[in-house]
Amino acid sequence: MSILKTSIIITLAITLLCLGGYVSAKNHMKSNQYENKHHLKNLSSECAPALAHATLTVNNVIAHVGAGGEIFFDSDVNSGGYEVPKNSGIYSIFAGANWMGAQNEEGNLKLAATTYRKGPAGTALDDFWPGPLNDDGTTTKDQCALYDKIWSITKAEIADFKLDIQDGTLDMELSDDFLNWEGPFVDEDGDEAYQPQNGDYPDIRGDEARWYVINDKGNVHTASQGEALGVEIATMVYAFNTNELNHSTFVEYTINNKSGDNYNNTYFGTWLDPDLGEFSDDYIGCDTLRNLAICYNGDDFDDQGSNPSSPSGYGANPPFVGLQIIDGIQNEAGLKLGMTSFIYYKDEALEGETNPQTDPKAATEFYQFLKGEWKDGTPLSYGREGFNMGSPDVTTYAYPGEPSNSQGWSECVEANEAGDRKFVVASGPFEMTAGSVKNLTQAVIWTRPVGAFAGGCPSFDGIQKLADFVLDFYDSNLIEGDGSPVITIDGPSEIIIPFGSESWDLPNATASDGLDGTLPVTVNISQVDVNTPGEYLVTYSAFDSDGNTTIEILTVIVSDDVAVDNLMQYQIKVYPNPVIDFVQFNLEGIEADVLELYTLNGQLLNTFNLNSNQINQINLKHFDSGMYVYQLLNQQQAIFNGRLVKQ
Repeated sequence: MSILKTSIIITLAITLLCLGGYVSAKNHMKSNQYENKHHLKNLSSECAPALAHATLTVNNVIAHVGAGGEIFFDSDVNSGGYEVPKNSGIYSIFAGANWMGAQNEEGNLKLAATTYRKGPAGTALDDFWPGPLNDDGTTTKDQCALYDKIWSITKAEIADFKLDIQDGTLDMELSDDFLNWEGPFVDEDGDEAYQPQNGDYPDIRGDEARWYVINDKGNVHTASQGEALGVEIATMVYAFNTNELNHSTFVEYTINNKSGDNYNNTYFGTWLDPDLGEFSDDYIGCDTLRNLAICYNGDDFDDQGSNPSSPSGYGANPPFVGLQIIDGIQNEAGLKLGMTSFIYYKDEALEGETNPQTDPKAATEFYQFLKGEWKDGTPLSYGREGFNMGSPDVTTYAYPGEPSNSQGWSECVEANEAGDRKFVVASGPFEMTAGSVKNLTQAVIWTRPVGAFAGGCPSFDGIQKLADFVLDFYDSNLIEGDGSPVITIDGPSEIIIPFGSESWDLPNATASDGLDGTLPVTVNISQVDVNTPGEYLVTYSAFDSDGNTTIEILTVIVSDDVAVDNLMQYQIKVYPNPVIDFVQFNLEGIEADVLELYTLNGQLLNTFNLNSNQINQINLKHFDSGMYVYQLLNQQQAIFNGRLVKQ
């Protein structure tokens, strides 16, 4: 990548005061007040706000992106940025952007976060600017201007190029984006420089992609009032022209810490304003098992808006839109982080500026939201709207319940007033040392299943099935070779052995990795007690040279016939899983009085008393991150085993 070497470093000491609200087009009234009460001292260049924007239209979606850190937002005209179906004039997402916060070794907060990028009278509210950073973590206004663009490449273009260059001569005329590509590329001649005349070509995903790079050192942070991190973020937005993925869009981030500082307690998040058609009648929720944030309609009819000649709503049978993490940031322990928090906030213009559930203004408030807390530091907690001062039932996931489940915590079950929602999906905490690079891939998914609202509060079944398909597609077709090993068990995931068996056979298993090839598999059968009927877990584990670990589980049922019949009836619900602090066990009518928590090696860590036939909440806040096995007992008899992941 060609980078200008001259840098201009100007010390700016300013006091900014940004009052008022951002009001969008098409009757979409949005208040987004910003007030700076801090004396900022940032080393930065005088980069101008980004102007470049582009659309991705390869499938049945028109997705807008911009070189100022915004995604799915048409910042050029302050309009919705994720139109689906294509050319319908109806949007499922109004705007989105990146948030990132961390603490340096002295404990000082560094943060960059944007939303709509504009305040009253067009005031610029920017924390990101175009272009990469130099090796010393600096940039210049000229360099920012040079990279104020978005590169566009198609798979068809690459295929034509590869055919043309086969004879060693490049005859075809290349587009400017192909010829001057700055993103990842296939280095056919091995000289580490992009030279298409020597056979090099862009390395993109999907049938069509948009690529750009931004940094947070180009100027003073007027959106969050935060001190710059010194990071650059390369973004690739891509899609596939297939029926199964016709309403899905992928976003891949490559985050490079060029500050020279080591960061801890780092969080990276995506802020989204998911207006599902008509913005005033929405609900939000999440699925912690699938790392999925969801926006759905408040009832079975999406309002048409105030302009009958140009309706903004989807009408009957409204769709669902979701943001899913499909390949997470790897932390210092080698674990991939999924959605570690999901929180929302309300419009300050409607709720009042003292409401801690409204728009963040200061850097500390943005950071609180990234951690899954309200902006005043109050923990998110189960029940009602999630703000329950003094409640011990804290969580980092808002509304993780299935709406169709009357016992779950969801907006529909709580009968909240539907309205305009903004939310943040974040991953963290993780360490980010100087010079380190982190990767994250997300997918925006959209579906419109018939009959989802038949029971009143809707079922998430349709969007959950789509999320499973998208994840399977990614794992099978797009995951990089340096990911976690893949373990294949040669047989069923559950076996039954007779009570008192002196010998029994386990299915064989193999493990492989894209870089390391075939790997050994370790099997742990210490949990199995053949003299006690019940259900037990056998773990198959493998790890690669990069420290990535994979664990697969085989269920072993020790049978005395009656015990097996009883075990197979149990439908215990455990959520959220992975767990941050608290996990709930919905026993669904099962008689159980004790829960035992074990390590994978069979060491008993703790016991918890249960109330049968109720939802029991277990506090795992002080347990280390990792995988655990739990066992339910009733009157000292083991009746059920399962596993938990603590983040």
